[in-house]
Amino acid sequence: MSHSCAVFPHISENFTKLIAKKRDNKGPDLGMYCIKGSVKNVGTFCRYTNRFREQVSPSLDGALFHQIILIDKEFSNGDWIYDQIKTNNVLESRSVREWTFEFMVESADRNKYQLHPTIDYSPVVISKHEFQAVIELPEKMEIKDIILVKKDSRSSIHSFLKKISVNKYSIRFPVEQLGEKKLEVIFSNNRTDFVVFNVMPPVEEIINSRAEYLITRSFIEDSNQSNKYGFQPISNQGESLGKLCFLLKKNLLSEINEEEVQKVEKSAVYYIKNKWFVNGNFQQPINIHGDFYRIIDFDYVAHVFYLLSCYGNDTLQLNDRETYLQWAAEVMLLRFDETMHSQKREKEETKMNGVFNLFIKDLLKDLKFFSSHLYQPLQDLWNRFCLNIINQKEQFTAAITEHYYDNAGFGPTAESLSLYGDVEAAKRYGELILANIGTSNDFRHQNPDRWWEALSYMIHSLWGGGLVSHSALVVFELTGDKRYLHAAYNSMMSVLYCYDWNATATNNRIIKGEAASTYSVAYPNLNKRRLSHNRFGQSVFMEDEPELFAGNATGDDWDMGEELVAYLDGFGTKTYVYCENDKLICVNGGIERRRWSIYNY
Repeated sequence: MSHSCAVFPHISENFTKLIAKKRDNKGPDLGMYCIKGSVKNVGTFCRYTNRFREQVSPSLDGALFHQIILIDKEFSNGDWIYDQIKTNNVLESRSVREWTFEFMVESADRNKYQLHPTIDYSPVVISKHEFQAVIELPEKMEIKDIILVKKDSRSSIHSFLKKISVNKYSIRFPVEQLGEKKLEVIFSNNRTDFVVFNVMPPVEEIINSRAEYLITRSFIEDSNQSNKYGFQPISNQGESLGKLCFLLKKNLLSEINEEEVQKVEKSAVYYIKNKWFVNGNFQQPINIHGDFYRIIDFDYVAHVFYLLSCYGNDTLQLNDRETYLQWAAEVMLLRFDETMHSQKREKEETKMNGVFNLFIKDLLKDLKFFSSHLYQPLQDLWNRFCLNIINQKEQFTAAITEHYYDNAGFGPTAESLSLYGDVEAAKRYGELILANIGTSNDFRHQNPDRWWEALSYMIHSLWGGGLVSHSALVVFELTGDKRYLHAAYNSMMSVLYCYDWNATATNNRIIKGEAASTYSVAYPNLNKRRLSHNRFGQSVFMEDEPELFAGNATGDDWDMGEELVAYLDGFGTKTYVYCENDKLICVNGGIERRRWSIYNY
């Protein structure tokens, strides 16, 4: 924790910087600032060994190497925002170019020695609403112009700029056209900086389009197919069931679409139950991964059953709600109780964290009321699980997953401890979340730092995105520490990019309602150049290790869904407003000042 860091890039014409953030969040952190010259981009190479089948942790053992690209006349990968960066593409023989970088310790008071302008901005704007930013300048620097850059046009919006103080400005203007945008700030010395934000349709449209896509294009209704009543892409990993959890959660928060709920119910009863368990017996898991099964797969199975139990019997067709509640409890008892497993791997994995945080408290609450005989055994296992984490918190033991000190471990662990009510232990793991969520001038680079699947740091919509963001939000609601709120919001906005069918700065385009689970931040990705600033799924790795990924890499969105459940539990249904320095601050919403008149009648 104290000897490694996450590296977050801020790439621009003249103000590129890299921030190397210590993973324990205790610092010192390192800032590398470009003072002279232009940086084309930052490429990343990953060297790793995959040990997934060796039953070891970490299953992926490796390191990232970052390359500062000063001159590159050839590379472009469809991201018009970065392909526009003007560098001297050819270094002529005997010519001289000069770049100057300054290294400095990053700290909370670094603005006392401000080398670059800072732009605090809205990472995502809903169409027909307003983009907002605050620009703070170093001394003796002035703004010459501000340009809104779209894929095919440039226009000055300088008239929207307002001066707040000597070196501080605000800008606020309406946006309508969907897709990525670049706000380019030109200074009096003709140096430029920029930020990248996204304009998206209303959240309701995103949610409903995704649901319609899953029901009409993903659900396998043909009874002659081997995976009948499954949702494509088919996978042996539990993550693939997140699509079902999303459909159920969406219908619990809106007017119920019975067709959607009943198709998920069919999948749960006829597909899930017998795919993961011998003859549907929850005490006999199938070795679905060849010679072993993954404990965390059961989190998703139980989540589907629990969400079904939240519906009335007038909506359900195949079983009553009490039956699904009992099934959820039985699967979670198997998930937490190591004595129910014979192999070392499975026993150890019962101590790993997972997506059960999204529903464990509600499940226990409902069991206490409806199925008291199952409540106490599960409550005891849950308490033991959390106490085990607390007893080993000094070693950060729960931060270790198959990906070694992975945010798939410490994000959900901070959330478990928050749900359990241990504030100090939750904050200890919470610091790892704060160090792990990036800061950048590009909304897509503000993702939690996960690396292996893209062979670069990346947005991974589920584990390295939505779940970590939700964990940060839960810690905020426990502690009131606003750092978690802002980190949660920024990182969740990057996750929504994996669902954005209006994107124009990525080669892999998706249709309305479709999704892609991963986005590679490295530009270029030196392991696989076609993945640079591109969206994709695990299927791209079939060419490297076909045996390992067989049956689990059948499409780009096989593991999508649970992150939308996390979103709907948080920013999908909540707006946060607080007061700071006599000003109202709104997160995940907007505030308008209006005049009100009071009349006496």
